[in-house]
Amino acid sequence: MEHLGTPDKALYMRLTTLLALLLGALGLATGFFRSLAMAAPSGAQSGWRSIQDILERRWRDSRLVLLSLLAFGLPVSVAFRWTGAGWEVGNRMGTFVFIAVGLVVAVSIVRFWQGRTPRGWRRIAPAVALVIIVLGGVASSTINPIHGRYRVAADQASIEPMGIETARWAKEWLGAGNRFTTDRINRLLLAGYGRQDVRATIVEGVDPARIFEAETLGPDEFWALARSEIDFLLIDLRLTTAPPVLGFYFQPWEARQGAPLSGAALLKFNDVKGVTRIYDNGWIVIYDVRGLHENL
Repeated sequence: MEHLGTPDKALYMRLTTLLALLLGALGLATGFFRSLAMAAPSGAQSGWRSIQDILERRWRDSRLVLLSLLAFGLPVSVAFRWTGAGWEVGNRMGTFVFIAVGLVVAVSIVRFWQGRTPRGWRRIAPAVALVIIVLGGVASSTINPIHGRYRVAADQASIEPMGIETARWAKEWLGAGNRFTTDRINRLLLAGYGRQDVRATIVEGVDPARIFEAETLGPDEFWALARSEIDFLLIDLRLTTAPPVLGFYFQPWEARQGAPLSGAALLKFNDVKGVTRIYDNGWIVIYDVRGLHENL
């Protein structure tokens, strides 16, 4: 099975993102030193003399210096988005980096592009560029800006009412703070909507993928669950309908990235003594595994 990695996007989204990056880079190039110069000591001469003061660590506003330097996190976040392993890091990083980018680009527009008397294209072009930059940010931060049908392991495209209602059911009927383990998307829903204590590992050295992907529950997996602190397992059978869009169901470092799961593997807990099915809506199943701890 081919490793899907970073999902493909429509051509218009990629072109919008590319144009937004070019405009953002142009704004950084023409605004970086000007924003630094604004932090120079009052009375300093314009031009490179102000930058020299900054290099000698003389400035009057540390916030301007910090934000100007943080703006260079934009190309770093873009580099992360070009990799399968760092796509999510770059996606989240871009939100915070744009606070600094906004300052530098604003200085670039006011001090360079518009000039003292903005007329004609000097008034229209910056506004159009800002719109493109905003649209590019939206296009680069989501797989599909128009929320459509459910997609397997696809971040925003996997967040839908069925998973949310299951998480809310867990909070209402099981109470908050129970120890759950499940796939990555449902961990987020259980933690956010269900207020559950989600675990990314069963015990040290045993990840959820090893438990869920095995066709049968072998002795090692059984005793890992038995000696763990896990109270409940949440099984989402929709994971069997398609390979994961982002290449993994549980963790990015999975050995079987991109390989589909089987329904038999996920439902093997039906025949395990000490495991009870307490919730089933047709697609999502919750198993109570606290009975396994009594075997110790």
